Amino acid sequence: MHRVSGWIRLHVIWVIILSLTVALLLGSGVWLFIRTSARSVHGVLVTGPAFVALLDKETGKSIWRYQTDLYSRQVGINTPRTGITAFAPLVSNGLVYVLTQTPVGYTPNGFTYTMEALSLATGTVQWSWGWKEAPTLEDPLTLANGVIYISEYTFTGNIDSPPSSPFSPGSPSADQGYIVALQASDGHQLWKASLSGQPSPATVADNVLYLSNGKALLALSASDGHQLWQYQPDDGDMTYYNQIDYQTGQAHTVIVQGQVYLEIRRVEGDHYVDDLAALNPQTGRLVWRYWSHGDGESITMPILAKNTLYVGIGVWGAINAPFVALNASTGAASWTYQGSPRGYLSQPVLDNGVLYLKEFTLKGTPSDVVALQVSNGQVLKRYTPASGEAFSTLTVNQQTLYLTVSRSKRTPEEVIALNRATGAEVWHSSLSPLPFGLSAVTVSQNQVYVVAAQSDVWSATLFVLQAGNGKQLWSYAMSDQMYPVMYPVVTAV
Repeated sequence: MHRVSGWIRLHVIWVIILSLTVALLLGSGVWLFIRTSARSVHGVLVTGPAFVALLDKETGKSIWRYQTDLYSRQVGINTPRTGITAFAPLVSNGLVYVLTQTPVGYTPNGFTYTMEALSLATGTVQWSWGWKEAPTLEDPLTLANGVIYISEYTFTGNIDSPPSSPFSPGSPSADQGYIVALQASDGHQLWKASLSGQPSPATVADNVLYLSNGKALLALSASDGHQLWQYQPDDGDMTYYNQIDYQTGQAHTVIVQGQVYLEIRRVEGDHYVDDLAALNPQTGRLVWRYWSHGDGESITMPILAKNTLYVGIGVWGAINAPFVALNASTGAASWTYQGSPRGYLSQPVLDNGVLYLKEFTLKGTPSDVVALQVSNGQVLKRYTPASGEAFSTLTVNQQTLYLTVSRSKRTPEEVIALNRATGAEVWHSSLSPLPFGLSAVTVSQNQVYVVAAQSDVWSATLFVLQAGNGKQLWSYAMSDQMYPVMYPVVTAV
């Protein structure tokens, strides 16, 4: 029972953080909109710590449900129970790929992990693959060109190994990492590579895997896993590319498009700062580096579009946080937006040549959404909530901004839609039953999806609204938790 309680407590914290503060980030549970050629299935795939379920898109009725024994009363109190990780399932060619985890004693690693491939049509397990090593810690799966890449590591050193920096979890030599390539269709192992440290999730481009081991960025051949090159900065590391950031919604990724773009974290005084760097993809040599100069403690996940990188500096707690547009070839700043002197910036949303930023402001002041022209950083529109309100999450779809908003301390959050041209409210929807906190809003096929944690925190409800008028179409309530961050996908299987 202690193992289950600890497992549940970890995921309760994760759900609360994402429900209240994270908008449009990679990580965690998933809603996938699916169409099949054999028979038409318009569904919504939902996940939680103990289940995966496919719901009918129009009615919310369950098509199938795959349940683990995490909450089962049929399992003995001292028997380890299996749950599903908070990372997004992958869907491809009629299969749904999920990671499950089972507690293993009270060790530094704590869990063993198994990847399971479920039938999209029925939810039955088609094949599974588990680690033969000691208990491991998991990363999100990567699927590319019909191959699934899994990066894992197991603790092998002294649990008291000194960290390499004030913000590093420990020496990479204390961890043994593995990269495994599996055939997505049947789980056949294609190759396996070992490396020291904590490998991050892989980014795949041009038959090359790019990943961090906590100290260096590695380039591996996607065909057999052999190392092509590595880049290790003299004055920083990349410890934040590991799975911890994915679980807290700060999903840093390596971007590969013409060059390899990554973040370098270095210690400055008693805190860390993040720089942005570009590497040659063939050699791993540094092309340019944008120094933050102590302006902030970290940066947003960069957005790359039309040879420009858009990134916020010092967004997680710095006042006067700038937002910059960098030339992707040279690293030179094209323009800088300083933002509100009272507050902070959030992860941006780029849509149709406009950048949308939510400015977190100090207590007692509104949290504006600002629309910037991508060509010059000029403010096109500022959306300010009414008195006593505060914007939370932000989604842009066609001509509408969809947000969650807190009306007051005594009123639960609502979903609202604003006209992106004028800022006028199109509709607002008060959800029933009343939510304790809302996740990010997802819009797909004229429907709005949002997950609400209920007042007891242990239960959750998926709400589905009409995108045009906010009318509640249906809801799916559970006594279990649901993972709140949503990623809509349309696929043919």
